[in-house]
Amino acid sequence: MQINKVLATWENWGNCNPNFAKLTTPPKIIARSNDGLTNGAFFLSTRSDKKIEFTLKLFSPLSNTYGINRQHEVYIQTKVAELGLAPTLIHVDYGIGFVVSEFIEGKIFNDLSKLPLKIKNLLIEAISSYQAITLDIPEFNYYEHLHRYAENCSNTLIGNDLKQWQEFSVHLKQWQTQQRTLKLTHHDLNPNNIIVADNSLAIIDWEYAGLGAGELDWLAIGEASNSVSTTNQRIIIQISFWLEKLWLLQE
Repeated sequence: MQINKVLATWENWGNCNPNFAKLTTPPKIIARSNDGLTNGAFFLSTRSDKKIEFTLKLFSPLSNTYGINRQHEVYIQTKVAELGLAPTLIHVDYGIGFVVSEFIEGKIFNDLSKLPLKIKNLLIEAISSYQAITLDIPEFNYYEHLHRYAENCSNTLIGNDLKQWQEFSVHLKQWQTQQRTLKLTHHDLNPNNIIVADNSLAIIDWEYAGLGAGELDWLAIGEASNSVSTTNQRIIIQISFWLEKLWLLQE
């Protein structure tokens, strides 16, 4: 079983964090998350009281199919964690396929459109902060990303959906070649990925993040950007729609 193979490496953990104190006791599984649709997540502890200390995420064997670059994910989360807006990474193993991070205790809100004003302001500040990060990675290519998804949907993307996708992909390919301001974009800001604790919040699951159209994250929380042209807003809305639809249609 893969999880047993992963846990057997516990004595080596710490390659993402030079300040991490090496474990002297093997961690035990306290709980498992059933929220994520892409990866398997386990909550671990080495403590006698079983208080959760770590989150262990197994990489999906379909990472390439989903267009996930795990090296970029780790690089991005490390940068965001430096701002205190993401869990600190502890260890990554690309060979076996897992990552360990600190556990963030908090709560989630099921509807981002109904956040308390205080939490909404925290989220707005968080997005503004991480979108100001300078990243040394290639531009996120929405045309290639969605085209890959569409190819994986050969038996499910049919009829009117297929026609609409084909029509939009022509506009998307042209839009992708245009110059625009690139910003770190999470691409999956749903309630399960935003953890709120007292006067702070943390954003998790950065596997789909990239240097792209930052407006997508604002759209995800119901905050439209006034600086975006009407034409560009229509493209952004369509990108958001097809990112979700094609992801769900993949076989």
